[in-house]
Amino acid sequence: MTFQPLQAHPEVPVAQESELIQTEDRIACNPIASPLLMNHKPTDERVPKRAKALNTSAQRNNSTSEMTSKETSNSKPKPPCPTCKDETHGVAKCPTFAAKSMEDKKAFIHENHLCFGCLRKGHSSKDCKRRHTCGTCNRRHPTCLHEERDKRPVEAPEKHSTPTDDSASQEIKVTSHTVMQRASATSSIVPVLMSSAEEPQREVLTYALLDTQSDSTFILEDLLEELNVDTQPVQLKLSTMTAIDTVIASKSVSGLQVRGLHSEKQIQLRQAYSRNFIPVDKSYIPTKKTALQWPHLKHLANKLPPLQGCEVGLLIGNDCPLALAPLEVITGSENDPFAQRTELGWSIVGSSNPHLDRQGNQRFVHRVAVKEIPAPSTTDVLKVLESDFNEKRYKDRDKYVSQDDVRFVQLLSDNISQKEDGHYEMPVPFKSSSPPSLPNNKRLTTVQLQYLKKRLKANKPYNDQYKAFMEEMMIRGDAEPAPKTPEGQTVWYIPHHGVYHPKKPEKLRVVFDCSAKFHGVSLNDMLLTGPDLINSLLVLYKEREQ
Repeated sequence: MTFQPLQAHPEVPVAQESELIQTEDRIACNPIASPLLMNHKPTDERVPKRAKALNTSAQRNNSTSEMTSKETSNSKPKPPCPTCKDETHGVAKCPTFAAKSMEDKKAFIHENHLCFGCLRKGHSSKDCKRRHTCGTCNRRHPTCLHEERDKRPVEAPEKHSTPTDDSASQEIKVTSHTVMQRASATSSIVPVLMSSAEEPQREVLTYALLDTQSDSTFILEDLLEELNVDTQPVQLKLSTMTAIDTVIASKSVSGLQVRGLHSEKQIQLRQAYSRNFIPVDKSYIPTKKTALQWPHLKHLANKLPPLQGCEVGLLIGNDCPLALAPLEVITGSENDPFAQRTELGWSIVGSSNPHLDRQGNQRFVHRVAVKEIPAPSTTDVLKVLESDFNEKRYKDRDKYVSQDDVRFVQLLSDNISQKEDGHYEMPVPFKSSSPPSLPNNKRLTTVQLQYLKKRLKANKPYNDQYKAFMEEMMIRGDAEPAPKTPEGQTVWYIPHHGVYHPKKPEKLRVVFDCSAKFHGVSLNDMLLTGPDLINSLLVLYKEREQ
C-alpha cells in the first residue's frame, strides 16, 4: 500500500486536508506499517512486577536465618572463639567470657574489634543487622552484656523545689510503684559449671539453687540434652506446699558433677531428676550490687560474679550435703541478710536492699519431698494377673475388712437417727474424731459460681431445668439453707454444676463436686470411704446363670 504525499500548495482544499488526516491516522493505527512500531527497538528487559509485602513471624525469620547460617557453616569452617579458642561456640555462649566483669568484657570487645550487638567481627554496632535479644530484659543486646541498673525514684531537693504540674506528680508515683514491685530479697543461688563424668571437658554454665529443704536434686531437661548424658524414665511422687503425692513423669540421671565458677574442685551429684522448669526468678540471684547495699557485706563485692546469661538450671537438695555445707558465714544485725561461702562460691540470703520493703504476692517455697516409684517386676505382673482368676479371693471376701471400714460402720451405727419427718440423719464420716481444719475455699467456689451464673443467663432451658432441680431438692428435704457459721469454725463450700446423660439429653442432673481440691485438699480426702458393698463379677455371673 503506497500513499502519495501532499504537494505544497498555498491553498489546500478542506476535503483533501481531511483525506490526508484520515490517511495518516490509518497508517499510525496499522499494527504492521506503524512508524512508531518500526522505530521501537526490542529489548529483553522485563518489567519488574510489583513486590508484595507479606507479614512473617519472628519464628519464620529465625528459622530462615538458622538455615542460612547452617549453609554458611557447611561451606566455610566456623572461626574459633577469640576468648577460649573453642570452635564449638562463639563469644556470646562462651563461659569464660561470661565470667569476666563488665569492664573486662568491654575492654575485650574493643581490643578484638567486635560488634556490641552480636559479638562478631567485620562491622560496628550501628550497622549490625543481627542484634541479639537479651534473655533477661528483652532488649537488643547479648545476654552476657546485660547489666543490672538500680532504678530509684528521683527526689527533688527541698531547697530548690519547684511547683510541678499533675503529669509530673503522676510520673513520680509510677516510678515509685515500679521500684516496689521488684524483688527485694536474694537466695542461695550461685553460678556453676556442670559436666558429666564421661565428658568432664564438656562444661555448661548454669545457676544452681542450694536448697536445704529439698531431699532430691533436680535439673532442667534442656540442660540434660546439652550435656548429652544417658537417662532412665522414672515415676516420682512429689510432695510440695500445694500438692501431696503428685505422680509425675521424670528422668533419672547419675554421674553428673559440678564445680564453682572459680574453683577446680568437682562435686559429684549421686542422682538427679529432670524437670521442665525450676520455679526461681533471676531477680533472686545475688550480685555485686547486692553486697554494696550493706556495710557488713561490702568487702564481698568483688567475690560475687556479675550476672550471667544463663537460667537457674539446677536445684541441689540435701542429698548432696557437700555442696550445701557452709564453710564461712558473715552475719549482720537482726534483720540484715547474711552471706555464706560453700564449695560452689559465695551467696547472700535475705533482703537485697535496705531501702525496699517486700511487696506483692509472689513467693517461692522450695520444700520438696520425692519418692521414686519402682518399676513393676515380671513377678509382680504375674501375681496381679493370677489374682483376677483366684476364686478364693471372692469366697473369703468378707474377711478382708480394713480398720477404717470398721470405724465407718461403728460411727454410723452409733450416730444414725430418724427425724420426725421420717428422714434419717447421719454424721459426716471424717477420718479423724473431730472435723478437720480445712482451708477456706470460698474464693475458688465463688469464681466457679460466677461462670455458672453466666451460663444460666445465656441458656434459658438450662436455667429453667437447673432451677427446677434445686427447688425439688429443697422440697424433698435433701437440702436446706445453710445457717450462719460461728467465727473460727471450719467452713467448706461445695461447687456444683449441671450435666446431661447422653441417652437423656432433655433431663438435667446437678452434680455436687466433693472431689474439688483447694490447696491440694478436697472434702473426699478427709472422709472414710466405707466398706465395698458392690457385688463381685463372679456373684453377678452366677446369678445370671441361675
